[in-house]
Amino acid sequence: MLENDLGADFLPMRLVAVMVIVLILLASTAAYASGITAQSSKAAARSIVAKIAAVASVEYAEGCPDSGEAAQLDLSVPTIVRTIVIGDAFPDASGDGAMGACLIHYVDGSCETYYAGLPLCSGDPVSRGGPMVLYPGHYTIGIREETLDGQPMVMVYEEAI
Repeated sequence: MLENDLGADFLPMRLVAVMVIVLILLASTAAYASGITAQSSKAAARSIVAKIAAVASVEYAEGCPDSGEAAQLDLSVPTIVRTIVIGDAFPDASGDGAMGACLIHYVDGSCETYYAGLPLCSGDPVSRGGPMVLYPGHYTIGIREETLDGQPMVMVYEEAI
């Protein structure tokens, strides 16, 4: 038998070093996974705005105002989003604004703005109803073309469930 036990004194220190390295690897993996999840949720929010803008473009191109038929979308707003604002988001002093604007406000304080390239409104088309605001959750959205002062525009509204 070997009577040399000099290396046994350093076994607890080796165990502590290995545990510290494992904890650092776990923490970095968790941070990476959290970043990927956040980016995925932001991409989902962007796809919601893109989907609304695409369907609104189709409705606007069809040119059938007051036809009574509306396109419906089922949307789920992720929890990383504070609000999604669709429609008359930047009214100026005259009441006119960027009616095709879509804003995404995230819980981290960042904001993204997209323009649909066509007039969007929500609620009552006569009073324009202001912008439509979506919070995290599930929605059924209706999209149809309306006329306002002889001008065609696309109304986006929440369907009653």
